[in-house]
Amino acid sequence: MNFGQLLRTASTRYSERPFLLCPDVRLSYTFGDLDLLSRRAANRLHGEGLRPSDAVVLWLDAGADMLLWMLGAARLGAVSVPLSTDTDQSVAAAICRSFNAKACVLPKNVPLAELGQTAIPCIPAGDLPGSGRTPWACVAAGDPCFVFYTSGTTDDPKGVVHTQRSVGSILSAIGRHFALGAEHRVLSGIPWDNTFSLLSTLFAAYVHGGSVVVAPIFQPSTSEDVWRMMRRWHISSLFVTPHVARWLAERAPAQRLPALRWTASGCAPLHRELADEWESVVGTPLLNCYGSTETGFISSQSPNRRENGVGTPLSCEVRIDPGTREILVRGRNVMQGYYRNETLTRSILNHGWCRMGDMGHLDSRGFLHLDGRLKDVIMRNGLKLFPADIDSALMRHPAVLESATVAVPDPRMGEAALSVIVLKPGRCATTDELSAHCRRQLPRSRCPDRLRLTDALPRNARGKLLRKRLLDLFLSP
Repeated sequence: MNFGQLLRTASTRYSERPFLLCPDVRLSYTFGDLDLLSRRAANRLHGEGLRPSDAVVLWLDAGADMLLWMLGAARLGAVSVPLSTDTDQSVAAAICRSFNAKACVLPKNVPLAELGQTAIPCIPAGDLPGSGRTPWACVAAGDPCFVFYTSGTTDDPKGVVHTQRSVGSILSAIGRHFALGAEHRVLSGIPWDNTFSLLSTLFAAYVHGGSVVVAPIFQPSTSEDVWRMMRRWHISSLFVTPHVARWLAERAPAQRLPALRWTASGCAPLHRELADEWESVVGTPLLNCYGSTETGFISSQSPNRRENGVGTPLSCEVRIDPGTREILVRGRNVMQGYYRNETLTRSILNHGWCRMGDMGHLDSRGFLHLDGRLKDVIMRNGLKLFPADIDSALMRHPAVLESATVAVPDPRMGEAALSVIVLKPGRCATTDELSAHCRRQLPRSRCPDRLRLTDALPRNARGKLLRKRLLDLFLSP
């Protein structure tokens, strides 16, 4: 089923069930409540001239406002462009202009003048008409419904267009793989501006009759609050980045959470050491998942059995380019293309196959394994070094919390390997000790050239490592 069909079916089938719980503001919404509110949002957007395939920019925090305006746009067959509120104002304004958006929905406390230079109607999130009777629009499978901006951790952000078909396929595959149903209750603490949090966390629960508890953005300082919320609200599953999983595991309560079935990790490589630590202290599996903005979920380990790598492909084809070892994906889940960038689209999509930019391999049992980003490979004296191998070795040291290895220019070798390391709270280790540890774990020819200690790695709101900023920090004079 397409995205709109899944939404309409869920709003009717589960109308009496609670779906969205917002403890911070002491509000909760059933499917029926959200259906009524989304009608009012659709009516408001229709009044601004939105029609099928028109774009509306949603510059909002995760929560009821973001959801009901997305549902309102979906009812019209319009295209939602979700942005988190930490998006720079100039970037948000540029995105509004580039899409020729019909409207931009803003938080209630943001002055309309913030985006006044766009000449696009700005709607306060709470500005809903008293009623709305807008019916569901008739849309085709190939019609666009979302544009997600990539995180820009290695390149400039790009607008990724997903269709009714691709979003419906992603949600259906997640539901089948994790056996989602009424008992599925997930805690959401990642901004709703990307496929991992918005589709895997929010809408996968919605279309399968589950429920979502909205938490403040996950931060190390609030880890105890996260565990308390999980116990209080009987959370059955959690979607996190490895970065978040690492400090949650450091502060896991001694008493297990009986409702928690599994936790899924995505957006960045998950090291086996962290997965083992999580299972030891939390008592439930930390599943390694893989996907991208361009494809949504591609593969995941099963919550019911032990699997290697990032598990098996869900509802798509995966093959490995024999020359470059790049992972290629084909299926209904793949994006339509990059917004207004045919050249870039053609460079990524070839006869339906999407180039992932990641290297990998399939083992004899069909499990997909990741071997690192193509762009991250370090060419030192003509020898390829894989940052993931170095980081994995460093993280086996008992004092290391995180490691990120990047290529830095070197006049003699072409490129050198710089490893930036964060130590666990209360633990000590020198760079000489860590260098010696690396030589015990790896051949000398595979070890990093330089090691630096830091208090924290630069990340965006989604928890993804900002490699460009990391290089700026450690290469600046």
